[in-house]
Amino acid sequence: MATIIIFVGGIALVAGIILILASLWYRKPDHPSITGGGTVKHALFWRYKNFWEPKGYKLYNWGMILFAIGLILEIVYYSALV
Repeated sequence: MATIIIFVGGIALVAGIILILASLWYRKPDHPSITGGGTVKHALFWRYKNFWEPKGYKLYNWGMILFAIGLILEIVYYSALV
């Protein structure tokens, strides 16, 4: 059972990182944080979803979910060892 938890957690961590990195390909080039332009209003009120095209936003969300699951599984396993 412990081997399965480590294996699934490790795969989820790696898959999450890969999806997060893949989502960067779909960033919108006119976003103020990329171009260096914009105002405080853009920085404070720009919807986070508008940072990506829809496909990139989905990749980012799934990447974060998988990363979190993997991290939780690894923490649970290693905390059980202590």
